[in-house]
Amino acid sequence: MSLLNVIESEINSGKKGREERYQIIDDERFELPNELFLYSILDTFTDSTSVSLKQIENEDNGPGLIFAINHKGISDKLKDIDQKIKMLCIVNSQGIKEIQWKKIRSVQYCK
Repeated sequence: MSLLNVIESEINSGKKGREERYQIIDDERFELPNELFLYSILDTFTDSTSVSLKQIENEDNGPGLIFAINHKGISDKLKDIDQKIKMLCIVNSQGIKEIQWKKIRSVQYCK
């Protein structure tokens, strides 16, 4: 996670002595490879053929929380994946953004 700069440490000196704190920083994550992000979506939502942007962002152990990627970063990554890989269909219905894909029978995403 240090390669993605997800965790930041901070050292404070106070009454209790030296204290080191860690904080998770959410960001757009330009350095996160699109293929890895797509794989994490497909792996997290294995029984689905669609998922909302909100689910990607907030699902427990989902891509948004695992990579600490913010809403804009998720949206930009999905647009980029849609343009380059042509595997997703991004639907915006009544203000709810949803991502749809064809069902893949086996885990062979990274060929």
